[in-house]
Amino acid sequence: MLPKQPSPSETAQDLHHILNVGTPNPQPDSGSECYPLNWLELKLVKASERNARIVRRLNYITDANPFAYLLGIGRDYQQAREEARRDTTAFSMTAATQPLQLPLEELKQMFPMQQMEAMQKEAVLHMQKRTYPNEARVREMFDSNVEIFRETEICKQIKDLARYTFKQTTCKKIVAFGGGTFCSPVSNGATRLHYQHAMLIVLREVWEEMHKDHAQLKIPIFIQDPQYLELDAKVAAHYGMEVVNGNRSHQFGFVKVDEETMVVDQRTCFPLLESILEYTRPAAILSPYVINPDKYKDFPLSLTLRQDDRTLVVPESNIRGSATTNSFVKDYKEKKIRTDGLDCGQSYNPRDPNAHIGQDGENGFSYLGASPTMYVRRQ
Repeated sequence: MLPKQPSPSETAQDLHHILNVGTPNPQPDSGSECYPLNWLELKLVKASERNARIVRRLNYITDANPFAYLLGIGRDYQQAREEARRDTTAFSMTAATQPLQLPLEELKQMFPMQQMEAMQKEAVLHMQKRTYPNEARVREMFDSNVEIFRETEICKQIKDLARYTFKQTTCKKIVAFGGGTFCSPVSNGATRLHYQHAMLIVLREVWEEMHKDHAQLKIPIFIQDPQYLELDAKVAAHYGMEVVNGNRSHQFGFVKVDEETMVVDQRTCFPLLESILEYTRPAAILSPYVINPDKYKDFPLSLTLRQDDRTLVVPESNIRGSATTNSFVKDYKEKKIRTDGLDCGQSYNPRDPNAHIGQDGENGFSYLGASPTMYVRRQ
């Protein structure tokens, strides 16, 4: 059976807000930390100091958010960032004397949101409201896709991967990044995002099965994504998952990650692995692809954006990707899913519009990533 696809409804509750969604960080911090963290040093400081430094360091993710409208900035902003990354004269690897701050008001003036962008944003929200008018509708569709997911080959392999992992190491929580909204009005998007969240439920079930002699033990699931809606938070709570605030000053998902955490990368679009490895060594990391250190790079400290005759310096991540991932492959052992046995459809063919959709994926790739791989920290 193929996954259930969304269809429009005409009534809606106004729960489709996107900013400041999820459990807030009780100690928010709006500062910026330009320099890479040292995870061994952070083990020696108080929890409050550790958490504050993590928040300041990870605030760069909001600054460089590919969804510029979340900052009230036009999409030309992201294009200018990409152009600056390709122009070696536009970025700096030199350390700053003071942490760089995002000049938000100047960016709004330099890259204003155009009327068409605002209209497109409203159109998407309107479609979400029509397709998912209330919590019951979302849960109905999600429940259906969870049951379909349970029958897939990729789910069976995820269960095997989870059993292997929980035998190898101690995990006391699951923290997932990049899951996206439960309420995608696009059919293939809804399937992928529902499967990604269904996988978290399956991981928890395997953990509980392996700890059935200690029924009082529970493994919490925290999820963070800039596109979560208020409605998503309500739906997630019903399934025992907690949406945490990932906005600037909060970064609460990152604060939750420690050495007894399974981190799940649900196809994020920022340097998730490198960022987390700066401040801890999680028990396990489920990646949507095989990690090859040769493909990771160092990011500059800042970028100089250009628009017409104006220039503006904005912070970048200053992530040291190559050194971090080289260390990672020494500290972790990998176990991959067998993708050759998955039903991921074929390349899209307009003559057969459904041939590219399979139970486990579409266009030849699984819904959980090109090559889902578990990395378990060596003891």
